[in-house]
Amino acid sequence: MPRKVRDTFFNSSLFENKASWNNYTYRLYEMAMSRGVWSGMPDTIDLRYLEQVLITQGAAVFFRDDILGFLCLPVTLNGKLDVYGNPHDFIAISDTGYTKNLNIDNGVIIYNNYLRTPNIFDIKYYADRLYQYDRIIDVNINAQKTPTLIKADQNEILTMKNVYQKYDGNQPVIYGKKTLADDSLTVLKTDAPWVADKIYDLKAKIWNEALTQLGIPNSDTTKRERMIKDEVLTAQGAVIATRNSPEKMRQIACDKINKMFELNIWYQFDSLDIDNTIKKEVSDDEPLHNDSEGDMRDGGRADE
Repeated sequence: MPRKVRDTFFNSSLFENKASWNNYTYRLYEMAMSRGVWSGMPDTIDLRYLEQVLITQGAAVFFRDDILGFLCLPVTLNGKLDVYGNPHDFIAISDTGYTKNLNIDNGVIIYNNYLRTPNIFDIKYYADRLYQYDRIIDVNINAQKTPTLIKADQNEILTMKNVYQKYDGNQPVIYGKKTLADDSLTVLKTDAPWVADKIYDLKAKIWNEALTQLGIPNSDTTKRERMIKDEVLTAQGAVIATRNSPEKMRQIACDKINKMFELNIWYQFDSLDIDNTIKKEVSDDEPLHNDSEGDMRDGGRADE
């Protein structure tokens, strides 16, 4: 194969790899940014930018500028820490070159979670795994092709074209010359096993795992049968547990900001409608009740 053709295939593969990776990265990134809602924030705060900073850097600082009003910007530490490792002095910074020296008396640091780490590493980790599965599926589907390979001498090419046209036209009988070789018409087979469906199911599980890691509700759509109630509750329980850290740290910052600046801001994740999720996911033979309510099934009374 000429080098130019090889380079074309290689560059096309690189493009598809990058496109798939970017797709999952941006989808997870955007979903992480819209998990919850800030309320009561001053108009001078860009909420999109605030969540972007928390997700990519792990912390931001809320403060009041004498000219610009309330701001929320990336933060870097500056100076000593207390005995618990909390910063006393810090600096608000901006991509435009704006900086302001702050401390615990005139600024509040908002942390992304209890570990004070960003989500971007989790997002890239899962995007890398998901894009790999996407490309495996593409390769496996492509390997299922079984092209017809026709071998012929130069003077028989036209004859073979006519033969194939009849074959492709579903003619029941094809007549050929005696000189037509028995092995002129062969099928090129890759013998690649069909695994795309299994890889797709695995990709769906990893996608749900990524959403759970970000505290976003999800359900296992790969199950051949509908989920029972306990399975739904377990899956949503993991989501709730994951939400606690980022939601609580934002709420702690809200309390400090409200006290320092006499505001009334708050943050809360989008509500989890567990009951509605159960109704959609549980199997038809699993009633929507606890076992302790067995005596009240079908409208019966507990004392009957």
